[in-house]
Amino acid sequence: MPSHLKRVKKNTEEFVRINKSFNLKAARKKVTAVRFGNSIYQVTVAKNNEIMIFRQVGNRHIGKRTYFQRGMRTRESTKFSAIRNHVSFELPLPAPSYVPQETKFLSYLVPHTLLLKKRKKTQYAVMGNQSAHDHILENTRKSGFVTRTGRHEWLHLQAHSHGGPQSDNNLVAGSRDSNSLQIGVEDALIFCSNLLKKMSDNEIQLHVDVSCPTLPGTHIGTVCTYLPRIIDVGQASTVTCDPIRINMHFHASHSLRGLQYDHVRVVFKESCRKVLGKAADLLAIDAEQLLEEQDIDFHIAQHLGDDDIERELDEADEEDAED
Repeated sequence: MPSHLKRVKKNTEEFVRINKSFNLKAARKKVTAVRFGNSIYQVTVAKNNEIMIFRQVGNRHIGKRTYFQRGMRTRESTKFSAIRNHVSFELPLPAPSYVPQETKFLSYLVPHTLLLKKRKKTQYAVMGNQSAHDHILENTRKSGFVTRTGRHEWLHLQAHSHGGPQSDNNLVAGSRDSNSLQIGVEDALIFCSNLLKKMSDNEIQLHVDVSCPTLPGTHIGTVCTYLPRIIDVGQASTVTCDPIRINMHFHASHSLRGLQYDHVRVVFKESCRKVLGKAADLLAIDAEQLLEEQDIDFHIAQHLGDDDIERELDEADEEDAED
């Protein structure tokens, strides 16, 4: 179901009102658009004449933006367009033309809740008392892939909140803004893992393979790929989700400065859609039904506000500092 459509539940006042305004006998198409007041609805008629009604939500006007206290808010497709070369849920992302000599890889069971333990050593100490920014400056020349200016950090492949180890195999040098995009994926995986546990009494588990090629002879990451796998323990069956890829050197431009928090939230929502869509296939249930049962927007309001994202990024800054 397109992200700009929200299904109207049956037997609600809204459903009854739109249903009355829709002439089923006159409909010759499977999908009909209906305008009612200031809203636009899409009415779908199944073969058994069952009616499904969807309300168009979000900003219907391309490019229209409204200013808030912190930056701008735009419709989801605009946010995706702004980062389409840095986040992908289907196609590979642009990467250096040569083949990196090393790929860091981890595979693990996604936890149901955040695993926040005090780290014994900072990323700075683990990576030989060198900051990610200095590591990039020492090991790259001017290129179109790695931007030497801007803020850089040591980024985890398996997140600290997922129980990731403080080891050089789990850390790559990348941009601070890439770290923010990772937050969206990492939170989505925990959210989906928790939902699947509640639905199946922990019989359905979420695993993920994380890989990131590095530039030859360095710890500089290129493109991080998350490959979620949904495992039905009782039936011994597995469904592999579409890969989620993040460019480790995404830098938000000045024109996008007010949108980077929305970038995290839109990556979170799309990651949830991809994983839960595959979970519906495994469970042989209606994907729309599964997506309606979980409250993504509530989670975003509670855990992915601007201050929440900034706090996570600030904590990462502290871990990259000297002891």
